[in-house]
Order: sequence, then structure tokens, then C-alpha cells
Amino acid sequence: MSNTQTEEFIDYFEMLGVNPNDDSDTIAGAFRRKAKEMHPDVTGMQGHDDFTRLQDAYETLTNPHKREKYLERHRLTIASRSLIELKPMVRDLFDDMIEYFKDLSGIRRKNFLSLVTSSRYREYDKVFDLEIPLESTCHNCKGIGAIASYSCDVCGGTGILQQTKRVRLEVPGGTPDGMLFTKELDDYKIVFRVTYG
Repeated sequence: MSNTQTEEFIDYFEMLGVNPNDDSDTIAGAFRRKAKEMHPDVTGMQGHDDFTRLQDAYETLTNPHKREKYLERHRLTIASRSLIELKPMVRDLFDDMIEYFKDLSGIRRKNFLSLVTSSRYREYDKVFDLEIPLESTCHNCKGIGAIASYSCDVCGGTGILQQTKRVRLEVPGGTPDGMLFTKELDDYKIVFRVTYG
């Protein structure tokens, strides 16, 4: 997952004590309350930088164009901070057998993944930029790993082809625990189950 620019990112919503879905009036009210506490006349010159950041937050979140650009970065950053684990989804043998036969028949392959995120960010919209490991049965050797008595040149004798693809997954705020999301990617259908930890 990409972590670019998350170090310097300032969460303006957290700074103002508002939610990403709050309207401009709510944000303006929150700004006025915080400005009274953080103004350099109250805090002295050591509070000047904090007050400047507060003003930046207000100007960004009340300007529709700036807010939209900020929200895009906010969703990526929150996703980066909230991701705990991306792992194969626990499934039973029957599910795996059905997928194996679909794979051999040329039906689009499915990969099932469990996306575990922090419950702290449950109510936030998130955009995950993920590197997904994909496996498929080698069509050259039909998953056996060999043709006649020779090791398969395509899969190296494993019977499985592996590759990695980048996927962008949008998860709306308030998504229920266990909800499934599906992404189409080339010959794959990737199913994500979102859970909270």
C-alpha cells in the first residue's frame, strides 16, 4: 500500500473537531470556537503557527474546490493509517474446489481477501491503494506442474501462476463489519470482506 505524503498530512477535520460530512456552517462554528482558544492574543507568539494551520484548515474545508482535493488525500491517508492487515479470506474446501473447476473451465477466477481496518476510522470514507497477490492455475499444465514427464516451463513446475496487481478500493464511512466489495480486474474478480480490529 502506498504511504506517500502521510507523514506531513494534517487532519483538518480532527483539528477542528468536525466530521468529513459536516457542512460549511458547522465547520465555521467549530473554527470560531477554536480561534478564540488558539488566537496569538490568547496563546502568545508561540501559538502563531498553530493558529495559521487552523486558518488553513478553515479556508480549505469551506472552499468547495480545495475541499474536494483535500478529501481525496484525506481518504487515502485515513486508509493508510487504518489498514491493519490484508490476508486471504478463510474459506472451506468446498468453496476452493468450486473455484478450481471454474478456473480450469475458463470462467473468471475469484480471489477472496479479508481487509482488516482499525475501528477508530470506521466512520471515515477511505480509499485503499492495495497491491494484490493473484494466483491462478497454470493453463499450460492444467495445474499439475508437468507435461508428460517434463516440468512445466510456464509455471516452473508449481502448477500455479502468480502475479501482483494494484487495486484501488473505496470503502464508505460506516461500512458494516463483514461487508463484501467486489472489484473486476482483467481475468479476475477480487472479493474483499471488510472487518474491523
